[in-house]
Amino acid sequence: MEYRFLPKNGIASFVTGLLKEFKVYGPVKKDGFPMYGEIASPKDLKLLHAPTHLSPKQYLFPQRETLLKFKNGDNPSVEPVVEAQDQVIFGVHSCDIHAIRLMDRVFAYGTPDVNYLKKREKTIIIGIDCIPDKYCFCKSVNTMTVDSGFDLFLHDIGAGFIAELGTQKGKNLFHKYTKN
Repeated sequence: MEYRFLPKNGIASFVTGLLKEFKVYGPVKKDGFPMYGEIASPKDLKLLHAPTHLSPKQYLFPQRETLLKFKNGDNPSVEPVVEAQDQVIFGVHSCDIHAIRLMDRVFAYGTPDVNYLKKREKTIIIGIDCIPDKYCFCKSVNTMTVDSGFDLFLHDIGAGFIAELGTQKGKNLFHKYTKN
């Protein structure tokens, strides 16, 4: 694993770079609570937050999606629909990364879910340390830390972040959009 330092004021330019290339989702404030939403600007991102009420799962496994297209007429047919976009889920806590790793295994097992796997392939996961609240149970189920399942993981050390570069994709993005 490789580590790099990212000053706090470097986050804005990093996110701005990501926005040029990807649709970016991350924790935003809505009705006074942190939840995942689309990021249009680095100012939208609320990184150091308590756990969100809903996980970022919706960007990998939406509640509704088109799976098949049917065509009637002289030549009726059925076509599978596999849609995925390049996206970044920013600010994912370790417990949610554990959950995503579990979904990866479930949806790849047996008859693979091509829709999920395509979305997962086109998704960059950027994790961040959690600020647990009184309702967290991560420690009791051993999901407080994570050592894989992310492309980048940010550890807040006050003056900045130690960026853990988890994959080659994460390393490339870090070097492309930071001054390191």
